Amino acid sequence: MESQRPRHPPKDHQGAGIPGCRYCRLIPLHGTSLRENLASVLNRVIDEQETIIVRRKGAADVAMLPASELAGLLETAHLLRSPANARRLLTALRRAQSKKGKPGTATELRRKMLGETEA
Repeated sequence: MESQRPRHPPKDHQGAGIPGCRYCRLIPLHGTSLRENLASVLNRVIDEQETIIVRRKGAADVAMLPASELAGLLETAHLLRSPANARRLLTALRRAQSKKGKPGTATELRRKMLGETEA
């Protein structure tokens, strides 16, 4: 029986679909099997947050993943596109991981970042 990956990765987990990562395995599946089991494969993609790689004979492979995961990956790529923004985000991440920053509320953050005042 195939071992299942843990449902929740540790807090320091930083990726999805990384080959060899025990939290985000890529599951290979051949096109014939996909056609025969489409509903159950789609349910598995959603329920187990799996990424399925569909191997197609004579054609390029296709990946199936939850739409919410794709949206997150696209948003991350957009945010990291600018080197300056990537540096700022990675600095903030390191600061949060080291717990050196002072926790605050969303309202305080809006005031600081956007100069909003209390209503």
